[in-house]
Amino acid sequence: MLPAAMPELPVRLDDGRALPMTVRDYDAARPVVAARRLRAVCYAPFLSMDFDASGAVRLCNHSHRAVGHVGRGQSVLEIWRGAVYQHYRRTFAEYVFDADNCRHCVRQCEAGTAQHVFATEQFDRWATDDATPAYPKRLIFRLNSTCNLACVMCDGVTSSRIRKERDGLPPTRSAYDEAFFTEMAEILPHVEHLEFYGGEPFLVAEHQRIFDLLQRLGARCTIYVNTNTTAFHPAARRALETLNFVEIAVSMDAANPAVHGAVRRGLQHDAFLRNVDYLLQLRERRGVRIGLNVTEHRKNWFDLPEVFRFAEPRRLPIHVNTCLHPHNVTLYTLPDEQLRYVLDHLVTWRERLQAEFPDFANLASYDFLLSLLRTELAGRGPSWRPQYTNTNRHCDGLLAAPIAGTSPFAEPMAIVQEARRMVQFLAPEVAARLVEDFLAPITDWSPYEAWWATVPERPVPTLAELRPWCRARGLPLLAGLYLPLQDLGALGFQPFRERLC
Repeated sequence: MLPAAMPELPVRLDDGRALPMTVRDYDAARPVVAARRLRAVCYAPFLSMDFDASGAVRLCNHSHRAVGHVGRGQSVLEIWRGAVYQHYRRTFAEYVFDADNCRHCVRQCEAGTAQHVFATEQFDRWATDDATPAYPKRLIFRLNSTCNLACVMCDGVTSSRIRKERDGLPPTRSAYDEAFFTEMAEILPHVEHLEFYGGEPFLVAEHQRIFDLLQRLGARCTIYVNTNTTAFHPAARRALETLNFVEIAVSMDAANPAVHGAVRRGLQHDAFLRNVDYLLQLRERRGVRIGLNVTEHRKNWFDLPEVFRFAEPRRLPIHVNTCLHPHNVTLYTLPDEQLRYVLDHLVTWRERLQAEFPDFANLASYDFLLSLLRTELAGRGPSWRPQYTNTNRHCDGLLAAPIAGTSPFAEPMAIVQEARRMVQFLAPEVAARLVEDFLAPITDWSPYEAWWATVPERPVPTLAELRPWCRARGLPLLAGLYLPLQDLGALGFQPFRERLC
């Protein structure tokens, strides 16, 4: 139980700063830990070991600093029972986060609630009263970076494809030898829960060895996997059908196939949808929880409402991953006016989604996304400047714009207003051309609607078709509002919208 005075104290950081919530506020969103004798701001050091592709051991998969390293004179259990883990158990029980190592959760806490903080979402359900556990209850495996995709927000440490194609580096050697798997045979019978990340987990050979070991030991620990769904080969499907998978998180960053393929380079959207359907069938057969992990950034923000729309009828809960880097991909290094533009757009879509889905199951997740943006804006002072120390040199860093996905003539004045807002982010000569061509005040939309009625089989008219038609009637050229993505370059949009990565 907590000391009497602690609930009124702020949740703190080890550098002396206080977060904007008391311990009582933080725990108000954590009913499952209310009756525990051992209380902690995060239970990771009492439960969890995270193994990455380099052999580094972390508290969790969002930790920024290793607490040990497999193969450097320490066994797995020596790390688990050692001084660094003991330090974190002590400080977390005092509701003190590590300001550097826990940056992911600190930023989420600064949004004002513990409800969507990774620490509470991931570890509270496994909370323990054992202050000095002999074995971990949860193991997180990212034992190799083998991956078939090259996502814009990822890097060569996490994706072997990026390491090869972007970085021009040879494959990394496995950090896990026979001694590691021998020790796993002792540890796994004590483990209650496993998690697998990548790379792509089902392409990692070391993960397959763990799956085989679980089969041999007859272990029934629950299993979570975060997958891009593109590698459901026979061995992967055999594991999904026979081991105790209880939750499968699908990485999905866009509903638009072109955007999704550009953000997650190498992804075939049609195959992705087929494999999501397979997982939904698995949910019905085996009761496995299926959800979406969604990462918000400069190249997909305008399509995020469509991801929520995709999720709702399929009963897929959404977890918003907070993208903090690369610094030229994250939203949180954008200038104020661009970040406000993103926020305004998403706020507008919140109303539309609520109207479409009165029982909007993912509303809390959507509101959490909005709170991240609002908190970033509110926390900036006059001296704020973005820091670009970790970048993807293959990404242009530009903020993608939402016009291409807007339905023609559905809300004509709203479309014009959206285009007017876009102008402020374009080069001056491009902005002038847009205003001259099609942002003139329009009072009579019937000629455009008449044009639309003449081409019912076409999704949109082409620029070549619409320009002479508008000129012949003395009408402003509206083509730039309605053309598909590949045609926007003709109006000078390419530097702003078309180059997704």
